[in-house]
Amino acid sequence: MARSLSFFACMCALGMLFACGSDPSVDPGGGPLEAPDPGVTPDAGAEDARSDAPSDGSVDARPDASAATPPGWSQLLLGPRGGQSMAWDGKHQRVALFGGSNIQNEVLGDTWRWDGASWREIFAKGPPIRRGAPMIFDEARGALVLFGGQSTTTYFADTWQLDGAVWTEKKPATSPTPRADAAVAYDAVRKRVVLFGGHDLSSFFGDTWEWDGATWSQRATIGPPARTRAMMTFDPVRKRTLLFGGNRMSGGEANDTWEWDGASWIERAPAAPLPPRAKASGLAWDAARSRAVLFGGSIDFNAHGETWEWDGSSWTKKSATGPSPRDDVRLVYDPTRARTVLTGGRGGFDYLGDTWEWDGATWTQRVFPGPSNLTNHAMVYDRDRDKVVLFGGRQAPALGDTWELDGDRWNLVSKTGPSPRTGHAMVYDAARKTTLLFAGIGSASFLFDTWEWNGSTWTDRAASGPPMRHDHAMAFDDKRGRAVLFGGKHGSTLYGDTWEWDGAAWIDRQIPGPSGRYAHRLAYDAARGRVVLFGGMTASGSASDETWEYDGASWTQKAPATHPPGRWEHGMTFHAARKRVVVFGGYVSNSADAETWEWDGVDWKAAACAACARPYRRATFGLTYDDKRDVVLLFGGFAYNPSGDTWQYR
Repeated sequence: MARSLSFFACMCALGMLFACGSDPSVDPGGGPLEAPDPGVTPDAGAEDARSDAPSDGSVDARPDASAATPPGWSQLLLGPRGGQSMAWDGKHQRVALFGGSNIQNEVLGDTWRWDGASWREIFAKGPPIRRGAPMIFDEARGALVLFGGQSTTTYFADTWQLDGAVWTEKKPATSPTPRADAAVAYDAVRKRVVLFGGHDLSSFFGDTWEWDGATWSQRATIGPPARTRAMMTFDPVRKRTLLFGGNRMSGGEANDTWEWDGASWIERAPAAPLPPRAKASGLAWDAARSRAVLFGGSIDFNAHGETWEWDGSSWTKKSATGPSPRDDVRLVYDPTRARTVLTGGRGGFDYLGDTWEWDGATWTQRVFPGPSNLTNHAMVYDRDRDKVVLFGGRQAPALGDTWELDGDRWNLVSKTGPSPRTGHAMVYDAARKTTLLFAGIGSASFLFDTWEWNGSTWTDRAASGPPMRHDHAMAFDDKRGRAVLFGGKHGSTLYGDTWEWDGAAWIDRQIPGPSGRYAHRLAYDAARGRVVLFGGMTASGSASDETWEYDGASWTQKAPATHPPGRWEHGMTFHAARKRVVVFGGYVSNSADAETWEWDGVDWKAAACAACARPYRRATFGLTYDDKRDVVLLFGGFAYNPSGDTWQYR
């Protein structure tokens, strides 16, 4: 099942105000992702049979669930997104989430569940990729109902049901026209799903439909003015469906309040104060407190972060510090924990991946998404502490933060140590139980410093060693207990030198080997006791497709029958369980790539099918191998935009 496709949207059809990345699009994403100028300059400024398997037969994506996660690529953590479908699953007592779109302009088709502590992916074949598809739990039928939405080029009018981990497409005789961003609620008194409005490529809708479990029936064409991206929830106290705001065909964003009684719409006229005019807010009914909770939304491109509540007659602004301003947000009420759950959304042009809960008085952040969208960082696995260590990288400007991934949670552990930088290299020194970092590009200069991280403190280790450089590569030779460094760039100089770090000093090996290059990658093949080099940008201005091996004494060029196309700024690491060196992504012919290759010491083999789930094409990301869980881990990188997602490869 294809689970992602490029999605680029930034249009104003018929003068309608949409936010970039969330509405009609014409770009299928087939165009190249251009690589940056190679001349780098310093910054200017299968069902789980385990006893703890989910009872619904879903498959768990936990990092230690090697028997549960399908082979190949899968997301370890729920990535930043907006426009997702999200609803409370009353049968399985959890929040369910489907699809949406992310900062790479992908439209997604993955299914996740929130159990009150963490998000887990449900590997279930379901609807085609889409965003803006309303979803709600149908209590009478005991299943979640999803309708419509849009992909890159298509508006849908299909109806799907999700029961645990099983998606089923329904085939009603009558349906609303294709549309996205309609509002939806479940009328518990009349046992109907109520749907209102939405848009297609050329129109906004003002019609009202109901789903009875078998077919859709149009109930009204008179009511709130035509609009899209309004929000609805059901008020069981007053036995009415509540609608707020949205983006109107005429008049722009609204802050009007309407109620549907099953026969007609009634506009309410609450006294001031009122929530600001907005589209794409989040709205949910807090059953414990008999209040509707409203958060966020935007007017034009300006999102707000206000929290409001509706008691059936008036709106009250809550003075609470909580999630940052955003739109494309979803709110879902969890009745088992009496909390309103918020996930993701879009703040400005940046998609968010945090999860918050509202208890009626206070917002509490439950999921911290980790490093923000990031490129040109370095990442290694500390096998003794069982943590992934990430340092530096670029947003704007370069950063000097140290993050650690502990199982399935990123933690910011230090903001002191090496100066902010990009283009550096790191390895885990297993002999000395430290993470080793060398050189890179600082805020205004090229660097040649050496640092070690022991899990709590960075230590500056050496004032001399290889000349200043960036985009070099390092690997740790376990057999010989030394870190190996090769190549890199400084100005117009491309290095082809080999250095080793013995824990006390750098040693220049002064041996012949690969030609000078940068943005190549090294990995230590523990099965064969060799450091493997692949790719990189050479003096000719073209990306190399060469494979070399270093045995501690000399370099040998290999001659595989098959090999990946030449590339640079890719990721490479050794997969110990499979006894293969794994390569992913990078720039190929100046376009970001999404291929996965494996090296067995003799030949290269393409590892992942084109239709399988995999990270979006990218370069300048972090890639490392988690020995305990036998997975390759990937974070961030650059495609259309910097990424903030975490993936695993088995």
